Amino acid sequence: MRMQDQSGIVDFLQRSVGGGQTHRIDTHISTVIIGDDRVLKLKRAVKFPYLDFSTPELRLAACEKELTLNRRAAPALYVAVRRVVR
Repeated sequence: MRMQDQSGIVDFLQRSVGGGQTHRIDTHISTVIIGDDRVLKLKRAVKFPYLDFSTPELRLAACEKELTLNRRAAPALYVAVRRVVR
């Protein structure tokens, strides 16, 4: 179940990657934006029986955990977690 509209955030992130073309991949839990020299990943505001990303706090916790786990195997690829705020 989708909790909120994140289209404005996705548009902002696509512009912030800059450079040439960007490529966007949407999964059931994330939106990945691939630019010329970097990739941004946004957890979607969704809630399923097996996973809850319905609040910014839950999404931040999931991102920080993902960073910690994946940085061990690919430290150059997993750089940082940032909040997207206005």
